[in-house]
Amino acid sequence: MEITRTVSRRGVPIETVEWNGKVYRRYPESNRRSNRDYFVRGEGRKLLLLHREIWKEAHGPIPEGMHVHHVDGDPGNNALENLECMDRRAHLKMHGDAKEFPVSTRACPCGKMFETRSPRRKWCSRTCPVRKANPVRSATREYQREVAARFRERHRDRINENQREWRRKRREQEKS
Repeated sequence: MEITRTVSRRGVPIETVEWNGKVYRRYPESNRRSNRDYFVRGEGRKLLLLHREIWKEAHGPIPEGMHVHHVDGDPGNNALENLECMDRRAHLKMHGDAKEFPVSTRACPCGKMFETRSPRRKWCSRTCPVRKANPVRSATREYQREVAARFRERHRDRINENQREWRRKRREQEKS
């Protein structure tokens, strides 16, 4: 496969590869690692990665929970000999998420300091007293039960009527 380098109308460098009559692209100056390293083509709403398509053609479908790994570490080398199907956990352990999200120290609203790799984590723990007292509640089981109880209270007549109707239909089916 020969890589062709071009520039878009907006001045963005694009590398393209043709495989099985279809064109795959990658954007070497992208901020997003997946766009920068992997050749991709769109098919409807799906994005198809070249190395996965090569593996599928040679070995059949990729089992659920498995990743296709580049043995030499070069995502541009999509030769079949350089591809290996491996367990997701082993693949992530090999590469580690540390490159994408380094450990950062944050302060919880309760005052405790905590370390996290997640860019979205705000709380020191699930049992943080400030989190529990927060008026914007997360979808905890307690909260879901409260909402369900309020719904049942508001719509008790309709629920009872639906239950009576369902029981009546069931009795009729049992009789016939």
